[in-house]
Amino acid sequence: MRLFSPLGARCARGSARTRPVRWLGASWLLGLAVACGGDTPADPGPPPPEPPPAVASRFVAQLPDGWQLMGGDATAFEAGSDSGVARSGRWSAALRTRGSPTGGPFLALGQSLNAEPWRGRRVRLRGWIRTAGVSAAGATLWLRVDGAGTQLALDNMASRPLAGTADWRPAEIVVDVPAQATGLVLGPMLIGGGTAWYDDLTLEPVGAEVPVTTTSRVPAAVDTAAAARQRDGYARQPGTIVAAGFERGDAGSGWADAVAWLRRVAVPLAGAAPGRGLDDLAPVGAMIGDARLVGLGEGTHGTREHFQLKHRLVEYLVRERGFTAFAIEATWPEANAVDRWVRGAEGDPAVLLSNLYFWTWNTEEVLELLRWLRAHNATVPAARQVRFFGFDMQAPGAAIDTVRAFVGRVDAPRAALVDSGYRCLAAVRNRGPRPGTQPYAAVPVADRAVCARDVAAVHALLVERAGAYAAASSAEEYARARQSARLVVQWEDMAGRDPAGGGLARDRYMAENTDWLLAQLPAGARMVLWAHNYHVSALSGAQGGHLRARHGAGYVNVGFTFGTGSFSAVEASGGRFLGLRTLATTLVPATSFEAFAQATALPFFVFDARRIGEDAAARPLAGPLPMRSIGSVFDASRPEAYFTRTVLPGDFDLVAHVQTGSATRLLPFRFE
Repeated sequence: MRLFSPLGARCARGSARTRPVRWLGASWLLGLAVACGGDTPADPGPPPPEPPPAVASRFVAQLPDGWQLMGGDATAFEAGSDSGVARSGRWSAALRTRGSPTGGPFLALGQSLNAEPWRGRRVRLRGWIRTAGVSAAGATLWLRVDGAGTQLALDNMASRPLAGTADWRPAEIVVDVPAQATGLVLGPMLIGGGTAWYDDLTLEPVGAEVPVTTTSRVPAAVDTAAAARQRDGYARQPGTIVAAGFERGDAGSGWADAVAWLRRVAVPLAGAAPGRGLDDLAPVGAMIGDARLVGLGEGTHGTREHFQLKHRLVEYLVRERGFTAFAIEATWPEANAVDRWVRGAEGDPAVLLSNLYFWTWNTEEVLELLRWLRAHNATVPAARQVRFFGFDMQAPGAAIDTVRAFVGRVDAPRAALVDSGYRCLAAVRNRGPRPGTQPYAAVPVADRAVCARDVAAVHALLVERAGAYAAASSAEEYARARQSARLVVQWEDMAGRDPAGGGLARDRYMAENTDWLLAQLPAGARMVLWAHNYHVSALSGAQGGHLRARHGAGYVNVGFTFGTGSFSAVEASGGRFLGLRTLATTLVPATSFEAFAQATALPFFVFDARRIGEDAAARPLAGPLPMRSIGSVFDASRPEAYFTRTVLPGDFDLVAHVQTGSATRLLPFRFE
């Protein structure tokens, strides 16, 4: 995942000359897109005033709540707050270079706003900038207007940057916000060398007599899943700038009352580690009630206490609530071998865990859960044993081999049709832990279209010959082969899309596979799901969102958070991946859910977010408010970027919180 894009591309021809384009990342939330800023080279403007008096900078590398890095080179720049240089209040935002680059690199801060208050209006973004040794490329503000899946306007002051060394100067951008706008993204930016401070931003409507600084366009209609996700994301953002004066630590009114309410309704837990009994989880069982599906999230893919608490909850749901199925964010065919082991088959669980291919699950914590499932299953009748499943489709190899073997055995004359249908995947499919020799997205679009047709034809063959194939094998064996063929179709569709579209397709298919697994179980069987917070959430487009739409209150989800501490993740820096290791974070934004939870001083607790509406004191917890979300990758230079705006209880029914997290204990991969 590329978080930053370099400068140095060129504008399309707009005059006799071309000049550098200011690129910022492409994603709707993290990116800033492209602007040439006009057809003439950048004009540094009038000479700056006399240099201001020297200042006693007190820079700290921490951003105010609501602000995050939005693009650029974090290795050449640093961003933070400065209490020694402020136009008003105590703090300003500061961007400065590490060393003395003379041009090219840039760094931008920003935040996203809901466009709803500004649609159909002309708006002005104004702020104040102080500079010290800033090169000609300059210090600027930037403002982008987004529509559904498209950019409507962008001004980054490319033709009017502020340069040199000067006291506070005003800067402004004026744009029209079309009625089709979904969001605004804005903030300060520094290009080239030097230090710039920013303060006192305002966003306000203005009249038609105020000229725009860039033109806006009316987009063509766009209606895609990615665009819908973008609309939903912007709908969660505030309509006005958060911390426009870059002040730090303002939690807002009602904070103390909300903390007191949370402490009062929270259910303290005895601890995270399994083996301490289940009595403290009884209130959590009452919160879950009669739900047939329970989704257990995790705030990172590598927090030991989250995994341990989930283990305890699985034990409780199995022993006290009669759950007989467990499904994890791993590919379905490979998980079937684990299922056989937990039900008494021979094998080495460490090898079986490695064969799920995910470092995230190849840990002591998950291995301990597998051993508990096997031990439990040895004490109960077969009908009450817990099944182990995967609901993901990220590796098609085993599914392809399953379909080939099945058709070759029950319908040998048609085996060649299967081989022909899957031939297009020969170079891109995995073979056990070994990935394909090329990514499927690199295959030409026309070839992918033919491949999609051929892969779908294999699935259609198994559907059309259901009766004959089930009779030639068994209902269970046929169902496995047919689902394997369906999984290959899912993988082909997901892998051929762009990252945003592929992610949405993946969640849609994980929900589909979850429902298929439920259908294979006895009537009324209950299942617990294990995945990242995003996947189990009820967000539109997420796996849990699909399940909520289909199951209603029959699906209950639990989000997991932590305050500070370490975790396992792949370290990223400046768009490079530096390897899997133990990382840590101490950032707890004052307005985040984690700040409320930490203030309760409860080491471990669960609370029912559906109770927020019972008391006005709890209103600040309803959000949207930031909640940490770290997947498998983390860039320690931008911890503020790993918070997403969360609605309670809309996104999560229950939330489990850990004050201090630690890293999962990773196991070596063993493929035998």
